[in-house]
Amino acid sequence: MKRHWYTTGRALFVASALALAGADPAGAKSLRLASAFDPQSMDPHALALLYQTRIAMQIYESLVGRDRDFKLEPALALSWQAVDAKTWRFKLRPDVKFHDGAPLTADDVVFSIERALAKTSQRSFQLRGVTGARKVDALTVDVLLDAPDAVLPEKTWLMAIMNKAWCVKHGVLLPQDYNAKQETYAVRNANGTGPFMLSRYDPDSRTVLTANPHWWGRGGAGIGNLTEVQYTVIQSDATRLAALATGEADFVIDPPFQDVARLQQDPKVHLVQVIAIGTQYLTFDQSRDELGRRR
Repeated sequence: MKRHWYTTGRALFVASALALAGADPAGAKSLRLASAFDPQSMDPHALALLYQTRIAMQIYESLVGRDRDFKLEPALALSWQAVDAKTWRFKLRPDVKFHDGAPLTADDVVFSIERALAKTSQRSFQLRGVTGARKVDALTVDVLLDAPDAVLPEKTWLMAIMNKAWCVKHGVLLPQDYNAKQETYAVRNANGTGPFMLSRYDPDSRTVLTANPHWWGRGGAGIGNLTEVQYTVIQSDATRLAALATGEADFVIDPPFQDVARLQQDPKVHLVQVIAIGTQYLTFDQSRDELGRRR
């Protein structure tokens, strides 16, 4: 079986051709991912890390999404517009349901924005300039600003919308305090509106997602046919690549950089380079007048 290796602006990927084409066409289509990193929490506002986002944002959704060219597109909001200098209005998609069957309403969006702005949220930086939100009607929400912001909709991407009633029921009105190692119900459980539902989360071991049969986007153009995704944490670089070679994994998210040259020479590996939206960089410490001396 031919293996495929991908490089983007953020990460490297290795996958099997069967996984990319879709699994067994006669039965359930399952994708097995392997990575060195655990998502660490299912609370979508507790962290703002790439490896958590990859999992959490399959379960939860934002007001806006991005298309294949990274341009904004409707997600839980069908439209948005600035109604005055400090207010953006979002019209919500009707008939959206959370995984537990509860309907999405403006109350959930207002609650989620306020939750994301809470002190324990690591997503609050994303909403800088947002002072709050208010319900206009059942499917309309105003996002309030402290100053005009022409790019406010961009800031709502990857800002998960949670179900207020579910959070109240399980005592997770505030995001998990990850730095304090707090354990809450939202760490190992989830209730989003996204294309996948959380079936199992074993920290530092395995996460299992199952397809949401009632997802509003099902049947749309370009939508995949997976019924299950198994995400396994394999910290050893050699063991991750071995899992791919033996068929225990269909897709390795982060192959070791030191193996790039070898992978390029491997006839079973096909190299593809694609554009990504992420940016990584190094910078000097500019918060002090002088650099500290290394001891």
